[in-house]
Amino acid sequence: MRYLVVSQPKSGTMLSANLLQEFGLTFSYVHIFGNRYVKRHPEIWNSNDFHERLAIPSDVATGLKQVPEDTFALSHLSPIHHNSIELTKNFRKILITRDYNEIRESAKRFEDKFDIKIGNLSDQRLDNIALWAEQPDVFHLTFNDMIEKNTKVLDALQVWIRDDIKFDSETAINNALANDTPTKSYLRN
Repeated sequence: MRYLVVSQPKSGTMLSANLLQEFGLTFSYVHIFGNRYVKRHPEIWNSNDFHERLAIPSDVATGLKQVPEDTFALSHLSPIHHNSIELTKNFRKILITRDYNEIRESAKRFEDKFDIKIGNLSDQRLDNIALWAEQPDVFHLTFNDMIEKNTKVLDALQVWIRDDIKFDSETAINNALANDTPTKSYLRN
């Protein structure tokens, strides 16, 4: 089975990647956008060296083909663009959302820290990504579920992934929060 994180930008995309790895899923290190995909080498994933990544112009279908079986990838795809529903029918999706003001505040910190522009964070774009919640076989996880260590939701995610709780969710989210990510704009306590 392949999994696809479909997240609003700056909603905890990389934190969710850390969490899914803590839950035993294998990260493909593929990040899919509408017009390109990025595949970073695992050894530089957390290096904050954005110049070492390989951005490859492509359509969504080509990006999805880069995701091996039994792994997960990241994306900011909307279900209403790029024929995403059809193209991702063989993926289980995990939707990550966050309060829009918090997204924009996080984006500002990120842009100031890394001198990289996030791009379109309009309500319409964020609303379009959130439409995944209306699709079948999509698990909806929020940024607050992760940072507030909502073990009830995190346990439910584990059951959704494997029909079982194999890992202590509080330990898993603590480890995920402690791990570095390439886009973390600041550390939480």
